Amino acid sequence: IKGKAESVPTFKLIDTRTQTRVKRTIRLQGVRADLIARERELMEFGDAVKALKSGKGSVYCLYGNAGSGKSRLVEEFKATTSVKWFEGYTYPYTKNTPYFPLKTLFSHAMKLRDSDSPATLKAKIEKNIKALCKNSEDIIPWLGVLFSLDYPEIESVSPEFFRAKLFNAILSVIKALGRIQPTIICMEDLHWADPSSLELIHFIHSKIEEPVLFLYITRPVIKIFSDSQIDQINQMKLEYHEIRINDLSTSDSKIMVQSLLKTQQIPEDLERFIDNKTQGNPFYLEEIINSLIESNVLIKESEQINESGYLKDQEQQWKLVRKISESDISSSIHGVIAARVDRLESDSRRILQEASVIGRSFYYEIINKISETKQEINTCLETLEDLDLIKSLTSEKQDNKETQIDLEYIFKHALTQEIVYNGLLKAQRKVIHEKIGTVIEQIFHDRLPEFYETLAHHFLKGSSTLKAVDYLIKSGDKSIKRYSLDESHDYFQQVFDLLEAMPDKTVQTNEIMIDLLNRWAMVYYYSGDYKNFDRLFSSKQHLIELINDKNLIGMFYACQGNILWVTGHFVKARECLIKAIEIGTQINNKKVIGYAASWLSFVCADLGLFKEGIEYGQIANKIGENFHQDHFIYFKSLAGIGFNYNLMGYASKCLKIGEKLLQYGNKYSQIRSFTVGYFIKGCGYLQYGDFKNAISASEQLVKISVDPQYTMTFQILHPLTYVISGDIEIAADVNNKLIKFFKKNGINFMYDWAAGINGIILIDKGRMPHGLRIIKEIEQRYIRQQRRGVLTFQRLIIGRVYLEIIQKTKPISILTMLKNIGFIIQNVPSAYKKAIYWYSKTIEMAEETGAIGLKAQALLDLGIIYRIKKENQKAKKSLETAIEIFEEVGAYAFLKQAKEELNQLTE
Repeated sequence: IKGKAESVPTFKLIDTRTQTRVKRTIRLQGVRADLIARERELMEFGDAVKALKSGKGSVYCLYGNAGSGKSRLVEEFKATTSVKWFEGYTYPYTKNTPYFPLKTLFSHAMKLRDSDSPATLKAKIEKNIKALCKNSEDIIPWLGVLFSLDYPEIESVSPEFFRAKLFNAILSVIKALGRIQPTIICMEDLHWADPSSLELIHFIHSKIEEPVLFLYITRPVIKIFSDSQIDQINQMKLEYHEIRINDLSTSDSKIMVQSLLKTQQIPEDLERFIDNKTQGNPFYLEEIINSLIESNVLIKESEQINESGYLKDQEQQWKLVRKISESDISSSIHGVIAARVDRLESDSRRILQEASVIGRSFYYEIINKISETKQEINTCLETLEDLDLIKSLTSEKQDNKETQIDLEYIFKHALTQEIVYNGLLKAQRKVIHEKIGTVIEQIFHDRLPEFYETLAHHFLKGSSTLKAVDYLIKSGDKSIKRYSLDESHDYFQQVFDLLEAMPDKTVQTNEIMIDLLNRWAMVYYYSGDYKNFDRLFSSKQHLIELINDKNLIGMFYACQGNILWVTGHFVKARECLIKAIEIGTQINNKKVIGYAASWLSFVCADLGLFKEGIEYGQIANKIGENFHQDHFIYFKSLAGIGFNYNLMGYASKCLKIGEKLLQYGNKYSQIRSFTVGYFIKGCGYLQYGDFKNAISASEQLVKISVDPQYTMTFQILHPLTYVISGDIEIAADVNNKLIKFFKKNGINFMYDWAAGINGIILIDKGRMPHGLRIIKEIEQRYIRQQRRGVLTFQRLIIGRVYLEIIQKTKPISILTMLKNIGFIIQNVPSAYKKAIYWYSKTIEMAEETGAIGLKAQALLDLGIIYRIKKENQKAKKSLETAIEIFEEVGAYAFLKQAKEELNQLTE
């Protein structure tokens, strides 16, 4: 042979030695080191356990680079303590599955199995919670829903109420655990946790003080509490600690290798290689040593392989049979693990690869059904355990069928699963993902909702695109019901991207796209992100002409009408919503009619079409009374009717509707109904003239509201009531936050309201010209938008600015006079005429639209002006007319004021 000094013997290839390699692989066992250089951390955990036993809980966040030994440290800690231990997991493919780590936590704690039927699951959950908590009836359904079990008593509650009850239920369970005995709750790989789980964790730590030790393991990608959440840490009742796991020093790395090989004598070349290449990562070190042993580069001095392929196991010193080359050991952990996998015999390697596609953990039943390896599957799994690549999560393994089905395995390290998975060709992964999805559908056919997210993941990575779309949409809908808006948004975004990437769009795919947008609309609606909401719908409006399903078309127009209203296009919004109602009526789709008519009620109120707005609200409300699967139509339509009465000035009707909304919210645990109930009630008190109760209703609204859209939109009542009460600084602070939110999210119809309030605040702060200019600019904007419903109120406000100048109700300081000298010279002498002008404009618009309550308020103010100017006949006429209207609309505080003003004229 060229390049060889000596002759090279040749051999004839007869056959592959598959059987021999199987046996040899089975006999090899992965070496494992003692825990090295973690004494300080173990001591700290030990102290935490002592404190726990004395009744003092704590929170530990353990973080470090991949392979730095976090899981091993926790494993050793768990082995050294007798305290009750519960643990949950997260995986890369579950980061959009709401509350997944909590689900795994309770699955293991209550010994729930994937093979359990829904009835068995219910029974196990009920038994465990009843044994643990006194108020079990208020906990069981919320915990059961984590496993997609049906509980009729809670299936129609609002999503944000679901979240509140779930949070409190889990808090109650954890508190109960701590009261019974000191408890450790461990969550692994929390950097893959979904946003809802992290919110729940923050909630728990703001409330709990029982003796529970929380241990969170995460990579440095995130911390459980970021630097911006320092206030949350300070408010915790349990002490918070962070432990960073660093890589080993050179000397500690040497000690670890000695421990791995169970010898004090490390071959010099190996020691040199470790010093130069491994950089102290424990997992990398361990994998390198295992790789060298498996490849026969590192052997025991007298170790030989006998003829049958078995290793002769003799306790001797280790030696390198040759120098370690770059080809022997990769410079990266990924390369080392990949090489170990490559050296496995074919069946074991295939099992490991198939398992990596299932995920970090996998059940025996699933791997058994999808694997191409049938005869040797049990042997292969034992081999992989021996090599320390996987481990069983089941405490006891038996050969009986039932236990074998329940047997669950997990990759020893997340990196191993990731690297094995990435080592497969995309085509191979796609085939296995498809198999897994199909098998899960078969095995868990009676529990499919629990696995929507898992099925979406596998079919998304497989070849059934439309199945992936279906399960992604179902996962998004499921997340909305759990008020996990971030997760829902991500699922819908994935569907959108899949549909966009399809080369040939059909009527079916276009209809799926419109259906997706209609569902996605509620995520944007609740989050208040109307800029992106508008952009998304506008980009796909052309598809309406390409589809046939009028149910989808009608709902699309309803959602688009809502967008047009909120973004400030009131006339177009009305046209769009009327079109939606017409389509809904043609096909008798009550949902389309209900949603469109509910939003149209508000639009008509803005346009000053109060009679029409009330009629549409009543149409939707009648539908909502019998539409029990969706509370939105009922409470939203009722709020729309109330909003019309508010702009008309009907105090008593607003108060009555507000109370009805609160009762409905209480009956159906519907937080949004509470929110709009307090808003309409607060508006009623404003029209009544009872500003103290208006402030109280506003404060209740802010306290109870949850989602951004409702919290911020209806909070507009808050700064207005503070202005009335004289708390200008608080009003300014709240109003500025609202202005920023509305501007950022494209909520233009409320931005104008907030801008108008800002004008009032500036006037109260002494910046008269600036404030009045803003108010007048908003008035002109309302005219351009044909927004006559709120134009009446805006003109009333301008009139009251001049009324205050006439009344001189607020003493003007020298500094204020100097700042506003031009304004005062120009406006004070003519304030009387300007006030009369703006009140006349108010009355004119009120008569056109039917806003009689606001007309009465303008007449009351005019009566005050005429009295001050000694024009008693005009004052008397204005006040008497105002009194009649106040009695009609139930504005009794204003009525009392008007009567007092009238009495002053007759005295």
